[in-house]
Amino acid sequence: MNRATGVVTPFSTLEQAAEAVVQLIAPSADLGLWVVAKVEGDNWIPLAVLDSAYGFAKGAVFRWHATPGLHMAAGEAPLVAGNVAEVEVYQNADLQQHFEFKCYVGHPIHDGRGELFGTICGFDPQPQSIPVEAMIARLHSAAQVITTHLAHEELIEDTRRRAERAELESRTDPMTGVLNRRGWELAMEQEQGRIARTGSAAAVVLVDLDGLKRLNDSEGHDAGDALIRRLARVLSTQIRSRDVVARLGGDEFAMLLGGIDHSIAAQVVERIRGALDRARVAATLTWSWAGVLGSLDEALAEADALLIEHKKRHGRSA
Repeated sequence: MNRATGVVTPFSTLEQAAEAVVQLIAPSADLGLWVVAKVEGDNWIPLAVLDSAYGFAKGAVFRWHATPGLHMAAGEAPLVAGNVAEVEVYQNADLQQHFEFKCYVGHPIHDGRGELFGTICGFDPQPQSIPVEAMIARLHSAAQVITTHLAHEELIEDTRRRAERAELESRTDPMTGVLNRRGWELAMEQEQGRIARTGSAAAVVLVDLDGLKRLNDSEGHDAGDALIRRLARVLSTQIRSRDVVARLGGDEFAMLLGGIDHSIAAQVVERIRGALDRARVAATLTWSWAGVLGSLDEALAEADALLIEHKKRHGRSA
């Protein structure tokens, strides 16, 4: 008699959910490659892969516009193509240059808000005879598992974010009212966990105030403190409720922009620069971005390296 071997626990990360879906859908058709991937800007990022035909490189990232999923998700091509020679946009997809496929099946994955999140798809180097209706039903169910996971995580994240915000508010810099260094470290930990659970993305911005020492020497520390507070106020007006501003020490500030695409992050950084210019606060800004497979610690290190390089090239108005 078969017996349960233990308690079934929920997935703790999006990657775990994606891996389970790949294992469940693979027996539906004997294809050489199954992939669950996220669409992030123009990147198609595999989250889970089951490969027996291609030697698919772990961590590979492809251009979304190069994949057959672009046309499939837009409703311009069929979900199931046993022979891609019969579907011109699949036959001519740029992804064929990376690995040749003669059979393709796929289904879009949407998040809890109904926005395109990614795709689940299968490839094979040979044409295959696939029962279309049965395969579409299985693909739909597999995509629905991911969508349900994302929707539940969004609801949980709302509650979690409110609790995290309350915890962060106890870790503030007394002069400026923004987070202190410990609050920043905690916010980074929280956002990294959110990236793993939901496949979101975030940007790290470093802000280094220029001219503070000169102002302290010429007009006194009260004037310098006033400038620091003005910088904090400007930064605080440029963020959403889910974002954070922190004073890391002295004249160094940091911002964490959660759930943001790379292109939007670039626009936000330029908006911050403009706000500082209008407030007549001279500061150096650098930033970096971490996607679904990225590390916020690495993003912070990259932004810091860019800041150091900027100072070497341009000097610093201390």
